[in-house]
Amino acid sequence: ARRQPSPLPLPLLLLALLAVAPPPAAFAQQVDLAQYIIPKGACAAPSAPASMPNGDLYQVLPAQDVRGDGTGHFFVLKSSDGSGYEEWSVDWQWMRIYSDTTWAWQNTGGLPCNSGQCEWCDTVCGDSNMSSGCHQRWNGDDADFAWTSYRNTSNVDGASWFPRYVQLGSEYTTSFQVHAQQYSECSECECNLAGSTGHSFKAAHYDSWQGWDDVVAVQIIGGAGTGESYYYSQGYGWVGFNGQPSPHGASHGPATPSGNCAGYAPGNICAFGLS
Repeated sequence: ARRQPSPLPLPLLLLALLAVAPPPAAFAQQVDLAQYIIPKGACAAPSAPASMPNGDLYQVLPAQDVRGDGTGHFFVLKSSDGSGYEEWSVDWQWMRIYSDTTWAWQNTGGLPCNSGQCEWCDTVCGDSNMSSGCHQRWNGDDADFAWTSYRNTSNVDGASWFPRYVQLGSEYTTSFQVHAQQYSECSECECNLAGSTGHSFKAAHYDSWQGWDDVVAVQIIGGAGTGESYYYSQGYGWVGFNGQPSPHGASHGPATPSGNCAGYAPGNICAFGLS
């Protein structure tokens, strides 16, 4: 009878299998965007004053849920006088945005923005945006300026902006509505940049970016804001925009959201898995 070969010892068998088996497929890494967008400690108290890429004040302030929608609201300050800010919220599924008082569009002058010829123009009520004139509120111009009010597709305040948990490299698409509010009166106005829209984005991770560690870049690849990219460092928050990094350190004092439409009251949002 033909002799059967002796079985390989278990350690040698495992080595043989590993030698011929293909390497395991890489798994997409999931990240919690809330841990990057909201600085550490800012769930209970305002974050330390820092600088945005343009050098102005950047600060995140936890807020009360004055809207009563059961989410953790917070404000992102974008100017040292408190007039420029965004209102956001977080829950276990979404990062939502409610308002932005720094609504602007880029005047390219017929040239690509990487030519250095672009200027940011503040949005105004009416139909002249992107067609005639450039009005800049921060520069003292006199115009009927507008700020953004975001709503979901059911016309409820708060647009689902980013899923809270995303897989790096995967594409996501969300839909929402953009409404225009008069900056001076807080009442809705007609605007040629308002309407139903949405965007698509991907997230990428950098161990180090422009001197910041553990950075997630959110890149808008379709829809509203196509071409924009936002960089967030875990523990610090927003540290870059369109490839331009925020300076390290800041010479700003703290501020609070100001203006007739702010509706800000200090709060605590740590219950949503934040520290």
